[in-house]
Amino acid sequence: MLKKLAAIAFGAGIALSPIAAFAQTDQSAAPAAGAAAATPMKATGSHRSHHRQRARTAHQRARAGAAAAQGQKP
Repeated sequence: MLKKLAAIAFGAGIALSPIAAFAQTDQSAAPAAGAAAATPMKATGSHRSHHRQRARTAHQRARAGAAAAQGQKP
């Protein structure tokens, strides 16, 4: 039982160590003042463009897989 508890504590320590390291980083530095600091960060793409890209990728992979199955060059 003691070994099991020690293993759980060891695993939790390893799993939570990146969180502790992140909490210790210096975050007191303010961002540079200017237009970029005044506007919030926005996503560069849209939901629709993301789905179009995924569809194109899936289509290309399907064609490459079919060509490989037939022994052809894509």
